[in-house]
Amino acid sequence: MLQITDYTGADQYDQCLHCARKLDAKPTRDHVPSLGLLASPYPDNLPTVDICPECNNGFSDDERYLFLLLDCVLSGSADPNDQPDPRVAERLGKAPGLARRIADQQVLTLPLDVETVWWQPESARINTVIVKNARGHVMYETGVPLHRQPDSVAFSALSILTAEQRQAFERGADDSAHGVLLPEVGTRALARAFTPDVVDGWVVVQTSRYRFAVDTGDSAVRVRSVIREYLATETIWCLD
Repeated sequence: MLQITDYTGADQYDQCLHCARKLDAKPTRDHVPSLGLLASPYPDNLPTVDICPECNNGFSDDERYLFLLLDCVLSGSADPNDQPDPRVAERLGKAPGLARRIADQQVLTLPLDVETVWWQPESARINTVIVKNARGHVMYETGVPLHRQPDSVAFSALSILTAEQRQAFERGADDSAHGVLLPEVGTRALARAFTPDVVDGWVVVQTSRYRFAVDTGDSAVRVRSVIREYLATETIWCLD
């Protein structure tokens, strides 16, 4: 990713993005998106936001759950021995309790005599990570802190969206009566709009691993992301 300078003053913001607590002299630099959603070697110039150590530590368990859940879903199994990536197998082996918990969320169905594996994940834990990253994207790209809880958080596998739903998700909402709104002057979002980082309206952090879009309209801030080209997420803060 390109290194883009912010001119809104957001980099000098002195409150934790999540709890609004005043930051001390050495805040925690938190990557957005979470590093565990990316693959090593990581892209250059990954976005970071300043948060308090308590919030940073508080996200760890939910992030680890989502990271391993995605690996298990994409491999079709929570068994360490079934993982194509030895690093995933090692992580599952070191967290047998979490591996069993994820395995228990598998649901087998037999439609038309073909066994299908579905998953019933812990939505609250996934939502926590989605919102954490969405807040970070809004702050880093637009310089606007959104401390309150969003009005809507949703996620779905891309594969189960209808063609119309997929098209609407990929295109994004035209929320403004004046058409598409350009980001504010001085924000990273405006500068980034004219760089190779943006493909079809999406900021591609790492190809096939993570892309996102921050949409600012007259009535809402909407953050979309696609993780591993599998999981689609949407977070909305209403401005009314």
